[in-house]
Amino acid sequence: MDFYIDFYGMILAFIDLFYFLLSLAVDVVVFVKLAQPIKTGKDKLFLVIFCLIMSVILVFSPSDFVNTWLTYAEIAVLYLYFAIIRKNNHKLILGSLLFFYVIDQFLLASEFLISSFIAFLKLHIWEEAFDILLSLITMVIVAKYSRFLRERLIDQNSNIFIGILFYIYLSCDVINYYLGIDNRPIEVIQISIGLLIFQTIFAILIYIGMVHTQRNLLNHQEQKAEFEKQQQLEDYATYLEKSEDELRSFRHDYRNMFESLKLSAKEGNVDEVIEKLDQYTKTNLNSQASLKYKDINHVHLKLLRASLFLN
Repeated sequence: MDFYIDFYGMILAFIDLFYFLLSLAVDVVVFVKLAQPIKTGKDKLFLVIFCLIMSVILVFSPSDFVNTWLTYAEIAVLYLYFAIIRKNNHKLILGSLLFFYVIDQFLLASEFLISSFIAFLKLHIWEEAFDILLSLITMVIVAKYSRFLRERLIDQNSNIFIGILFYIYLSCDVINYYLGIDNRPIEVIQISIGLLIFQTIFAILIYIGMVHTQRNLLNHQEQKAEFEKQQQLEDYATYLEKSEDELRSFRHDYRNMFESLKLSAKEGNVDEVIEKLDQYTKTNLNSQASLKYKDINHVHLKLLRASLFLN
């Protein structure tokens, strides 16, 4: 009998160790899939050494330490290396780390719930099996939707998404701390898990609403800018239409004046030539006559600017 008890205990200890190592693997896979930080062989070597060190800590540390401080250490070390030292996208690295920490908190909350049901049904042997299965499912889901999640971390609404992750992280942390104080009745655990789910759904709805509002605002600003450009084109087009007759008249008068000067010059009437030039200058080339061209530098379209000169 003692042999079977010892053997059963060894199996449970091995399963516990495997589950802890699997939790580390989930963290690393989620981080690598989302952040894609590995660019060189040095990055791969660092990640391998990091996993080995964390595995040793998992083996020789109590579970309380594993559930609380180890994740903080993972986040700090990975952010320090990949964001600060390797100078990757800080927002992407931070968002990826927050995401896998939120997953850790969800798995921990699920572990509390599963443990309560297992204890209620007296099926202790299946507790770790359910935890392992849940971790594997989580890793597969994140790997499948990693591209979508990564885009949320780098698009124009990434600040909102990271803020929502931080909000969920705080909610998970508080609830898991409350659940971990001592053994709670199953009803309390169910209420806490329900509250966690509600908080998560609430955060997702906030994110969707804020993104929708921001997109509407951007669309409105783009439409306003487009309307202003169109209005400028219409204003200048109207100006050209109104000035067309004056421009044609100016060109016609110039030709007449030039022909008149040629005739006067041929006849030797120099005084008459000077008088006509002086009169034309006063009439057509004074400051008032050129006021209508003062805004030409504000025309940004090349075709429109050319029209002003050619007409």
